[in-house]
Amino acid sequence: MLPQLVYDLTNQMQEYQLDVEALIVGRDDRTSAHIFHIDRTGIKTYQHDINFAAIGIGAEHAKSQFMFSRLSLSRQDRFMKCSGSEARPRVA
Repeated sequence: MLPQLVYDLTNQMQEYQLDVEALIVGRDDRTSAHIFHIDRTGIKTYQHDINFAAIGIGAEHAKSQFMFSRLSLSRQDRFMKCSGSEARPRVA
């Protein structure tokens, strides 16, 4: 390959930005749950102080459902509420 082509391709690959988010969840030896959110820029935030997090196209709807329920639901019910949150209309 031509050296300039290799140089240009290398620069393009190094500057490429992925448009992704991630949730990392788990628990420690004391059975405390931990939720970490990594945003599109790579910034990590702790979400276990509010006990919920969401990512993806329906994240805002899911977060509003969690806020409205204020965690009065069981874990299984919270999951089910989250699963159906995309179908609900947005509250203005």
